Amino acid sequence: MKKYTLILLITLSAFLMSQDINIISEIPSSVKVENIINNYIKKIGGEKNINKLQTIKKEFEINMEGLQNMDMKGELLYKVPDLYSSVLEIEKIGQIQSTKYDGKNCVIKRKHNSNTVEHKLEGKLLEDKIDEFSPFPILQYRKKNAVFTVTEIHKHKKETLYKVIIKKSETSEICLFFDKKSHLIVKKITLNGKTKQTTEYKNYKEIEGIMFPFLEISKTEIDDSPAQKSINTITSIIINEELPIERFQ
Repeated sequence: MKKYTLILLITLSAFLMSQDINIISEIPSSVKVENIINNYIKKIGGEKNINKLQTIKKEFEINMEGLQNMDMKGELLYKVPDLYSSVLEIEKIGQIQSTKYDGKNCVIKRKHNSNTVEHKLEGKLLEDKIDEFSPFPILQYRKKNAVFTVTEIHKHKKETLYKVIIKKSETSEICLFFDKKSHLIVKKITLNGKTKQTTEYKNYKEIEGIMFPFLEISKTEIDDSPAQKSINTITSIIINEELPIERFQ
């Protein structure tokens, strides 16, 4: 009797879980990918306000799941047209990684034991990376006439999400999930070969008329096996601060 009760409970649990998420593969004709993207851009502040941004400075804290006493702090810098700086440090160790792009050269540095390993990105690797040097990559994809495709509508509890795919290559694509009600991006899945990275965006706040997520929860999988999970909490965002070129070199 206990055996059949357990089977019934498992079956009931699976049924209830299936009610939380419902995937509709047939897209209604009224759902247009252009409208989804335009509504998102309008919601975060509008392209006119976004174009007024000259620099963005983000400071953040990262908590790595399963690693005690390894909390990290970092800084992200953006400067038009595409200058970028990312610095990551651990309090007791100091800077452990940085990515700098000054518009011509992109250099990645990583600390390995007591040595610093430097790697310069060039060619196709740099071309693929440049899209990440924008605080709003979707605008970059649109400028490059990328093909956006709505493939599914996810109904999770009372929320409806539109899944939009940006195909980059045969083995690489980006999936963006837009909330139907808020028009904001709430999740991104990046597929690159055997690596899958899922990032959830939460706690949006307005800074000088522009909406930014202040909480990012990321999970990386390799060959469908969990590899890493982190929680990225934005502690401050400063817009249009003067940032000299040296900060990006």
